[in-house]
Amino acid sequence: MKCIAGLLRPTGGDILIAGNPRGSRKARQITAYVPEAPQLYNMLTVWEHLRFITDAYEIERWEEKAEQLLRLFEIWEQRDEFTNH
Repeated sequence: MKCIAGLLRPTGGDILIAGNPRGSRKARQITAYVPEAPQLYNMLTVWEHLRFITDAYEIERWEEKAEQLLRLFEIWEQRDEFTNH
């Protein structure tokens, strides 16, 4: 899974995601990797963390969906709190 997500280099062969090379912009935009123990950046708020990740994956127009999910999980009010709480 880490090779598919682009976190580790494969030792041989090619990995394509919907015909796109792993690690390419298109492949990153259509896949997601959730680690067993997610790393949150303690110096970022919840909302800043989401912005950081969506910027890294070049995801546009993410704010509305993020708000929906934060409301669904009842953490919308904590969006401006640091993630180390």
